[in-house]
Amino acid sequence: MRKGAKSEQIFLAKKVMTREDKQAVAEGKLKPEEAKYVYFSRCYPVFNAEEFEGLDEKYYARETPGPLCERLDNADRFFRSLPGEPQYSGNRAFYDVGEDIIRIPHFEAFDTPQSFYAALAHEYIHYTGAPGRLDRFGRYGPSGAAHAAEELVAEIGLVLLCLDPRIAPNIPQNNVAYVAAWLKDMKKDPPWIFKVMSQAGRAVDWLKQRAEEAKPPRSVGVRRG
Repeated sequence: MRKGAKSEQIFLAKKVMTREDKQAVAEGKLKPEEAKYVYFSRCYPVFNAEEFEGLDEKYYARETPGPLCERLDNADRFFRSLPGEPQYSGNRAFYDVGEDIIRIPHFEAFDTPQSFYAALAHEYIHYTGAPGRLDRFGRYGPSGAAHAAEELVAEIGLVLLCLDPRIAPNIPQNNVAYVAAWLKDMKKDPPWIFKVMSQAGRAVDWLKQRAEEAKPPRSVGVRRG
């Protein structure tokens, strides 16, 4: 390793079956789809291969980047199957609570496809928190804490959602770093982070369930006219 090399934090999130239900499934007493799952998360320090000398050449390989505007079919298919058609306009992405609508720039306004889908996933996680869905808003305490918690729910949710290779692989590193920083700071309050992780997991499950139930009726982030 080169002198002065610094590590980066990566965020691992997994959905795992509870120990009791895993045993019940193994014994044939419970169907896998009926089992209960919990979300597990952890941060790990990692080093870039460039910080090492003498590694096999395959570790230094460079992938040729594709066109910046190349869409991801799986991601498009997933997001257009969700309720609440976003409004594509403006220069920033946000969930409009009062109007109950996601507002986001057009696909072409983003530097990479992953950035577009990450932003869309983040706002869709917010969308799940509205009354009549998961009714998550207002459960966190004072307004300042509520905003911070909801933002973290959205960031963790987008990471969990995009970890599914069928949706949008290669999450932008700034999203991963944001979550890792929060998790590091909140080691002092484990119950709170587990509550936030649980809320993020429920939001992801809600979206996936709606995607499975719906038919894809629309395009995603495409300019019309």
